[in-house]
Amino acid sequence: MAARGHRQAVGLDAPLEPHEGHPKGGRHPAIKLQSALLTDYGAVLWYDFAGPHEAYVNIQQLNGRGYRWSGAANGTVYYCARGDKWSWNEDEESGDQFNIKRLTLFNVNGSGLGAHETDGILYDFGGAQFYRALGSNGPYLSRGVMMIRDEFIAIYDDMEGDASGAFQWFGGRPHISPVRTGPGDNLHIVSPQEIQVAAKPFGAAVGGREFVLMSDRDQTADDGPLHFEGRTGYAREGELALFEGKSLRLGGFAISRDGGDFGFSARLAADGSIDGRIAGREGGTITIAAPGLDAVKVRVTVQERTVPHKAVDGGIAFDVKISVPEGCKDFRVEKR
Repeated sequence: MAARGHRQAVGLDAPLEPHEGHPKGGRHPAIKLQSALLTDYGAVLWYDFAGPHEAYVNIQQLNGRGYRWSGAANGTVYYCARGDKWSWNEDEESGDQFNIKRLTLFNVNGSGLGAHETDGILYDFGGAQFYRALGSNGPYLSRGVMMIRDEFIAIYDDMEGDASGAFQWFGGRPHISPVRTGPGDNLHIVSPQEIQVAAKPFGAAVGGREFVLMSDRDQTADDGPLHFEGRTGYAREGELALFEGKSLRLGGFAISRDGGDFGFSARLAADGSIDGRIAGREGGTITIAAPGLDAVKVRVTVQERTVPHKAVDGGIAFDVKISVPEGCKDFRVEKR
């Protein structure tokens, strides 16, 4: 499928490296594939490219109908991880011989999401990534896909009221855990290998130590050491991702945002340093709390540039600027 990208996905300006497979010993660009949004193609989530834990998800999102491909197939998920592909379509079943029953999507009245621009926010936070694809198929409002390293993906199909649809998977045979099924919204967790998944009011607990928070509306969740306010997030010890929401805490590590329209992640290292990423439409204020975090003894950088910060109860706060064309920005909190 041809595509026109509105975010650069491949660094073709990289230096040339030897290419062992070239018959004349030629050289090729040192390409590093990464997560990107591609116009009339969809969202690509990529983790650890060419590494031992590489994982890939494509969420199809076309706007209008081409000569072969249809928006009726929007929301189709192509998933690869652990050295194998876990979903695909055969030959022309998403082309000239369209067959919706053999596509990995959510089937609502014989169609997927329906035509829509690829205009969501791509939250590429490394080991935790998320994209919500909107649609135009009546009661089927959106499909949100969260990829957690090479371990699993969580798929949330948002329906209006008690409208019904059918979750379909075609191709490989991954382990599929139905967390929430219709009528109404659906949540499924798909993994290359069997994992322990427990349904929760806010989403799911995975392996007893990780939390997937997914909803179609703002919610407040309290579950032991976990507290969350928002729609979409992910948490495990020392790692938090606030995709769509106001605050997230697991134990003594907590993050929150105020103002703007953005999400961010934070990862707490053994030496007390914190690094994370930011993505969104408009910036605001980030607040982070962690054991031993002393505003006087740390410096904060965004894109390797020092920014002002202030002390708040149990942590620090600092302002950030972000816009869609900027993609993701990196930040770091470390001792002076």
